Amino acid sequence: PDPRVRVAVEYRVGDGDGPDGHLEAAHAVEHLLFRAAPGVPAIGASIAAFMAGGAGGTTYSDRTVYESEVEPEHLERLLWLEGARMASAERFIRDELLARERPILQHEEALATTRWSRLRSLALRAAFPTAHRSYAAWSPPAAIDELRADHLRGLVRDRYAPGNARLVITGAFDPARVRPWIDRYFAPIPARPVPPRPRDDGPLQLARSREVRV
Repeated sequence: PDPRVRVAVEYRVGDGDGPDGHLEAAHAVEHLLFRAAPGVPAIGASIAAFMAGGAGGTTYSDRTVYESEVEPEHLERLLWLEGARMASAERFIRDELLARERPILQHEEALATTRWSRLRSLALRAAFPTAHRSYAAWSPPAAIDELRADHLRGLVRDRYAPGNARLVITGAFDPARVRPWIDRYFAPIPARPVPPRPRDDGPLQLARSREVRV
């Protein structure tokens, strides 16, 4: 049997939750939450020091997921780091860190902007016109240039809350031993209300004369 443990923390925040004109905000937050913050170690580097498999984050249109794979003896430290990420998320949002991440975000955006992503965006918006903005497309590089820390802080304050997250642990671990660790590192994080998610302003309207190329 596989001796490793996999941990995933999912937050209900994605590209569709970004402020108007800043659909890359959630993706930028994901990048910054792997860096260091005042009083918090560099989470990405800390996990890399003891991970036994893959580790990383992924921002979808409606959620962000942080995943790591470790040996059982490192599980408590990983839970401590994830608890620190949740409790101190706002500390990671700094203009100087965002400036360093901006070229990486633009490179990833260029790789991900495909004909398929544009077609998917239009199809989802037409199928679910009053739902959460899960059809959100990635922003152009110019929009990433305009991102500021203030745009990200509000998103973190609203969405990186205990009641808006889900912790999943799978693999070789003893639940009776792990539950006290979860209580120790997550229970002290204060609960706070999560505002309703943004919705579109109506069905997708395409004029007859408009040509859409994908």
